[in-house]
Amino acid sequence: MDPLLLSETDGRESGPLVRVRVLIADDHPLVRRGLRSLLEAHTEWEVCGEASSGPEAFGKAKELRPDIVVMDISMPGPSGLEATRQIRETLPQTEVLIVTMHDSRELISAAREAGARGYLVKSDSVAHLIEALSAVRRHEPYFPQWVHAIAQEQRGDGTSGMTDSKELGGL
Repeated sequence: MDPLLLSETDGRESGPLVRVRVLIADDHPLVRRGLRSLLEAHTEWEVCGEASSGPEAFGKAKELRPDIVVMDISMPGPSGLEATRQIRETLPQTEVLIVTMHDSRELISAAREAGARGYLVKSDSVAHLIEALSAVRRHEPYFPQWVHAIAQEQRGDGTSGMTDSKELGGL
């Protein structure tokens, strides 16, 4: 008998467990290995491949057709942002989660413009990584909470009009 997956929202059985295929793109082998270990510890995630540059990430995405690409921004060759743009144009069903050391609002905006569904800083916790991947898997945006504070400061009225990471589309 097939294993059953409980729905994240209401606890009802929703069918056979389907593993989410993830491609990891980062130029640092240690980071790739760490991300792979974290993901493989969860039965719902399957690492289908790894890439160490933007062009390699694009090529492997076309070949492997992952559900999600975990993409670093700073890699050899064209950046992870350009690879994200190429992946989203060629494989619109594949989501991209940027995982990077850069925490600037400008890069978050550039990642969104390139088609990334989420953005996570490498200094965040493992729990945030799983939370971000889960949101992206549901085709929901995931962006850092500190972006809310920036939006509030820029408006000057203490309100951003945003209540959660799903509403960061205007940034």
